[in-house]
Amino acid sequence: MSRWNISNIFFIGEGGRVRILDLKLGEVNIFTGASGTGKSTLIKAIDYCLGSSKCELAAHVKRHSVAVGVKWVLGDAQMITARLVPPVGQGTSIKMFVSNGRNLPIPNAVDQLQGATTVDAGKAFIERAFGIGCVSDASDDKTARKWRPTVRHATAYMFVPKDVIYNETALLHGLDQADEAPAIIETMPYFLCVVSEDTVLQERRLRDLRKQLEREERQQRTRLAAGSDYKKHAMRLLLDASRSGLCRSEERRVGKECR
Repeated sequence: MSRWNISNIFFIGEGGRVRILDLKLGEVNIFTGASGTGKSTLIKAIDYCLGSSKCELAAHVKRHSVAVGVKWVLGDAQMITARLVPPVGQGTSIKMFVSNGRNLPIPNAVDQLQGATTVDAGKAFIERAFGIGCVSDASDDKTARKWRPTVRHATAYMFVPKDVIYNETALLHGLDQADEAPAIIETMPYFLCVVSEDTVLQERRLRDLRKQLEREERQQRTRLAAGSDYKKHAMRLLLDASRSGLCRSEERRVGKECR
C-alpha cells in the first residue's frame, strides 16, 4: 500500500457516544442501501474533514453529532483529520483537528481530539502528508500561485457520489460542476503522476510568458502602425508647406528627401 487509505470514519456524539465505520484498506469500498440510510453522509463527512467550506451533513446527523473525523493509514503511519459539527442552521466550523503518528486511537469525545488548528492550516498539513504542494516557491511566486494542486482537487479521486455514478457525461466528482471542473482537469496530469508539480508550474510560467510576449508584440505593432500614420500625415503637411513657400530652404530639401 503506497498511498493513504481511509481506515475509519467516525462520528462523536454527546456523552461518549461514538459511531465508527470501518473500511477495507487498499480496496474500493462500495456503500449500498436504500435512500435516506446515510450513504451520502459518509462522503460528505470525508469532504468536510478535508477542509470543505461548507458542512453538508444532513440535519439529523448534525443534531446527534458534535464532531466527525476520518482516520487515514499509510503503512505504519496514521493520521486523523476531524472537525466540529456546526449546529443546525450554521454553515461550517472554522476549527479543525489534524494529528499524525502511530497507533492513533479513535477519540471518544471532542476533548480527546488533538492538533487543534484552523481550516487553512489543517488543509496545508494534509497536503504535506499527501505530498501535494511540495514546490517550495509555489507560495512566493505570483505566477505559480495561479496554479497549484490542493487537497480539494484530490477529492475527485477519493469518492464517487451517486449523482456522478448516474451521470453519463461526468466521470469524477466535481466534473459536473462548472466552477470546479477546470481546476480538476488542469491538475489531472499531476494526480495521475504523469508530471510533477514543478513541471506543471514551469509549463504554466511558460504559457504566461508566451501570452505576455504576444500582448507586447500586439502593442508594438499597434504603436508602429500609429507612428506610421502619424509620419505620413506629418510628411504631407511638410510637402504642402513646401509647395506653398512656407518652408525654409532646408525644410524644402527635407521634403524632397522624404518624397
